[in-house]
Amino acid sequence: MSFLCSDSLKSNIKSGNISVTPSLEDRQYGQCSIDLRLGTKIKRLKRPFFRKTFDIREKAVISKSVDIIDKEKGFILKPNEMILTTSQESIKLPNNMFGLVTGRASLSMLGLEVHLTQDLKPPGHEGHVLLQIKNNSVVPLRLFQGMRVAQLMVGLLDNDCVGYHDSDNKHKKGEDPLEFTWRKDAELKEKDIIVKKFDWDNLLKLLLIISGILTAAFFISDIVTPTPLQLATCITFLLILLVRIFTSLVKNK
Repeated sequence: MSFLCSDSLKSNIKSGNISVTPSLEDRQYGQCSIDLRLGTKIKRLKRPFFRKTFDIREKAVISKSVDIIDKEKGFILKPNEMILTTSQESIKLPNNMFGLVTGRASLSMLGLEVHLTQDLKPPGHEGHVLLQIKNNSVVPLRLFQGMRVAQLMVGLLDNDCVGYHDSDNKHKKGEDPLEFTWRKDAELKEKDIIVKKFDWDNLLKLLLIISGILTAAFFISDIVTPTPLQLATCITFLLILLVRIFTSLVKNK
């Protein structure tokens, strides 16, 4: 196994053995790698509503894709925030070559990380390169569409392999690279889980506390004839209290 130098990369791209779209600029060629530019879409991970954790066996949507519309303004990556995005370039590798994605040293000085694992692009890879960009610094960073954020090294194997998209795996040709793929793992698909979508118990506790405080305040005050609002609050307090007692008895059975 060996890696291609700059001249070998240029000759393979020129001959069409390695396909890169759009064409690379001269400044994107390194000694043994090519620089990848930031694409046009990002996917931010969001905490599920009213949930503390997310079970990876779920199929609920936990993120949203947005376009980076303004090339000048870009977008802000907050401290310790991670996004999913893709390279501007679409890469096609032959069946006897593979790619390794790594960050740029100049951006790592700012705490910017472009992949969270050893990002291997297997033989036969075709499409945009997925990037997992994280801000490890203590200050927000503004990133821009088209800026060089990563490097791709191309290695040469001693023999041809089955094409990545032709083999039996969860990544298929033509699929959106930002689409979550862990859901396709067989060990996760086989499990059926019941997810608690909303914590009604905590909501009842909160309402009970609020209505209890209001009821106590009404009784403490020197009011002979309560208003309709005060009566409604007292009745609400009693109803919630009865519901809490009932739910507690059911759980203890």
